[in-house]
Amino acid sequence: MKQLNLEQTKWLLRGLIIVIILVAVYVIIAFFPFTLEKSKKLDHMSTSAPAHVNTVSSPGANYITTEKMEAFISSLQEVNPGHDPFLSSGEQEWKKFLSELKERPPHLKGILQIEGKKIVLIQSSRFQEGEEVNGFRIEKIEDKSALLSKEGKTYTITLTDYGQ
Repeated sequence: MKQLNLEQTKWLLRGLIIVIILVAVYVIIAFFPFTLEKSKKLDHMSTSAPAHVNTVSSPGANYITTEKMEAFISSLQEVNPGHDPFLSSGEQEWKKFLSELKERPPHLKGILQIEGKKIVLIQSSRFQEGEEVNGFRIEKIEDKSALLSKEGKTYTITLTDYGQ
């Protein structure tokens, strides 16, 4: 086996030291942010409780009484009524979208005239004047539209021309 001269040995040791430093930096970067984030979250959690909610501490345990938690939730609902503090913003938007969707009138697919009576096609079903679909009452059927009502509001739905 060939022996390394002094200059080669120095280069080898320098390279080994650089590799050790790089591995140490990688380990610090890879694991330090998690501990930093956890400590920030813990600090935020400990300082984010409103002033009117008192925590009761005992050695080794932090807890809030049930009554105080219920009072805190009630205070959140008073500030923003109808808001569920346990829903994420995406879940809240979805809930709002669904409620708005219920208020939209159904899509008119077609109008038929059978034996002098006009019939609308909505959601692959036939309906006549006076019948209800999704809580909407069909008040009047015209040649290219229908008048619907729900909770005192009136809606006009029209046929769309898919050919143009």
